[in-house]
Parts: sequence; C-alpha cells; structure tokens
Amino acid sequence: MTQNANTATNVQRILWTKSQLDAMLLSMLGSTDLVKGWWISPNNAFDDRHPKDVYYQDPQGRKEISDYISAFANGSYQ
Repeated sequence: MTQNANTATNVQRILWTKSQLDAMLLSMLGSTDLVKGWWISPNNAFDDRHPKDVYYQDPQGRKEISDYISAFANGSYQ
C-alpha cells in the first residue's frame, strides 16, 4: 500500500466530533438548516434511521457516521 493509500485509510478511521461533522456537512450542503435537517431525516444508508440516532447510539455508530460523512467530504464515497 502506498503512503497516500495509508493516509486515506487512516482518515476514515477518525471519530469526528459532532461539531467537526457539522462543519463538513455545512461545506457540502451550504446551509445550517440543511445540516440540521440531515441529522434528523431518515437516511437509506443507515436503514432509514436518523443519522443523529446512529451517531449517539454507541461508538460504532459514531464511527459509521464519521466514515460516511468523511467519505463524502473527501470524495471517496462509493
């Protein structure tokens, strides 16, 4: 694995704080209202659960949300 591949993998393993995730979402969505709505809307990626519920469920939920948002933020979501 190359250095860049290792770096990308490590970035996805970070558990971001809610404030950091909000900042990432704001940069992608462009509005605090849309960010607030994203957290409380059913999301197909999480079996139609609200991202807020997944995030606060347990450490695995925080990892799942952190990975999801950071993948979109860095353009690697598939």
